[in-house]
Amino acid sequence: MGAHDFDRLTQDGSVPQDVYRIMRDAIQKTAEQKGRLYEEGHEAHYMALAAAMSLKAAGYSIEKVKAEA
Repeated sequence: MGAHDFDRLTQDGSVPQDVYRIMRDAIQKTAEQKGRLYEEGHEAHYMALAAAMSLKAAGYSIEKVKAEA
């Protein structure tokens, strides 16, 4: 998936702007903790957790709406 595809997710409403901002901010804050919260090489794990926890804290839930092909 290219950068253009990611941009389209927010433009067509698949990912609402407020959800995008919550995830972006959580990932950015987690990146700033590299070396303190986690060791190098574990970024993706902690960033994914931070994004999921931030969405939950903001009142969102994540559920699968259709099966992957």
